[in-house]
Amino acid sequence: MRELANRTPLMLIAASFLAFGATGCPDNHPYGGTSSYCDDSGCFECDADKHCWPVPNPRCSADSACSSGSVCTSIGCAKPCGATSDCTGNDVCVTGYCAPPSFTDVHKYVPTASCENDAGCAADQLCDAGKCISRCMSDDDCGPDSVCAPCGKCQPKGVPATCGAPQIFCSDGIACGTGKSCVKSRCHLTCKTSSTCPIGQICSSGTCADDPSPVDPACVLNSQCGGGICVNGYCHDACVTSVQCGSGAVCQMGVCQPDYSPTK
Repeated sequence: MRELANRTPLMLIAASFLAFGATGCPDNHPYGGTSSYCDDSGCFECDADKHCWPVPNPRCSADSACSSGSVCTSIGCAKPCGATSDCTGNDVCVTGYCAPPSFTDVHKYVPTASCENDAGCAADQLCDAGKCISRCMSDDDCGPDSVCAPCGKCQPKGVPATCGAPQIFCSDGIACGTGKSCVKSRCHLTCKTSSTCPIGQICSSGTCADDPSPVDPACVLNSQCGGGICVNGYCHDACVTSVQCGSGAVCQMGVCQPDYSPTK
């Protein structure tokens, strides 16, 4: 009894639920890269073995379904917060919302639309298991054990990118904003000299583009990069978040790479 008394309410819910057999998670539950989802039966937390158990948050599809002071998130109704001290019970402040301590990412609920392929979704979305979900822009948008693949889909670290065409960021220069130009659906930095381009790119016809054949390669192996990653003869910084990357670059697949998204 002493052991049970020391457990949190969520641990007791999970333990009792698992004792009767945890339900399996959907193969591609909404919000790729996170460990939670909501459906018509309620809201759930999932582990890496695809076992899921219910969380006490009320299910919602709009803020109006939540009580005063709470909003609709990816784990149901949750209270916005700036610090854990703003939360009650055993909840902690996770990405701006009060949630059980095991969660790593909670975000505002966005209604999903049905689809058959990416063409059925908005430009900033992709089709995943029949539903349109937001594309990731960099590794920062994914969970701690996931990275952002070139197509904008969060996937586990160490797994080669398996998605299709690169993410479409633009159809014209207007979408890219100041300082960038739309080239083959990606926003490239404009330039006058290669010195202003991200690592691995050169200035070509006024825009920064990948260097197809480095004249003086800096590396062949990762070991020559002092902790960095060798990509096409250039040493790129390894990263966990984009703040570790230089100007014009984002953290993607654990490596600082050119940022093709519109200027913010």
